[in-house]
Amino acid sequence: MTINEKEKKDKTEEKFINICPKCHSENTSPDFSNTAGINFGALNSWRCMRCGYVADISLFPEVPESESKKLPLIDLADIKKDYPLVDTSIGKFFAKLGKFFGPLGLLLCLFISITSPFLAYLLFLPIFVYIILYSYSEKCRKSQRFRNIGFFIFLYWVVLMFLYFI
Repeated sequence: MTINEKEKKDKTEEKFINICPKCHSENTSPDFSNTAGINFGALNSWRCMRCGYVADISLFPEVPESESKKLPLIDLADIKKDYPLVDTSIGKFFAKLGKFFGPLGLLLCLFISITSPFLAYLLFLPIFVYIILYSYSEKCRKSQRFRNIGFFIFLYWVVLMFLYFI
């Protein structure tokens, strides 16, 4: 490749920039508000500095710099009425996965407890049932009776651990 071909290639390459899908602003950057994400290097969410929209980087489209000037900015008052500022749709999949695997884990725990020659596995079944119910039932979380049961299950677990290590 000659120098002239290289210069032509550099001139024809167009720069792309990320724009906010809600307000069409070019003023976007990685979202540093989640310190846990920063600590383990997951800078995959971006924030629009104009409207405050936060979402995964894949939801911020890349457009050629020449076309980004053509997009009109949307008024901020309209954005706050129509759109949520944080996209939570990504976590819905994992919540549905947990609702499937939680009861499946409960059945697996029960199966292991019954088929195992050691009855010690059966002692951990109430703890697992409590965790599953607490995780998936808002009614259980708000119930005072359920909290009291949780306290006694915690004491039960402490006694089990004490007896195990003696």
